[in-house]
Amino acid sequence: SRRRHTRLQGDWSSDVCSSDLTLYYFDNTKDARPLLISARQEFSKLLDDNAGNYAILRSLCVIEGALGDTQSALRICNDALEAAPRDATLTGWFEFYAAHGLAMAGATEAAVQLVRRILERREGPGIYDVESHPAFSGIRSDPEFAALLQQYSRGQK
Repeated sequence: SRRRHTRLQGDWSSDVCSSDLTLYYFDNTKDARPLLISARQEFSKLLDDNAGNYAILRSLCVIEGALGDTQSALRICNDALEAAPRDATLTGWFEFYAAHGLAMAGATEAAVQLVRRILERREGPGIYDVESHPAFSGIRSDPEFAALLQQYSRGQK
């Protein structure tokens, strides 16, 4: 079926992109992968017509991460952060979405740096958001990430 992309208040969304990621998060990568590849193609076309659009770049960041394309995820997630609106109260959330893509792509060091910055700022996502989000499941065993989670879950900082 053809995906529908809608624009609501300056945001782009796909009516099935969330389903694609849900399949991925629940380890159904066999079914998720072709859907994510299709979503990547469609969001890339949207980006061609809407250069620098944060919402499209954010979606591509997470999609590239889920597809495991580390170099592309690093580039697109960085582009998304550059394009993000300058809003002090939402900066942590923008970084959180980029950290999802980076973690799923295996760019552990970059993901950990963003999560550390988010938690140090104490605005936006908190330790519970990081601990419970499935996008970070692939880096939970990383010693630096595990130490960061332990540090903030115990309230040491």
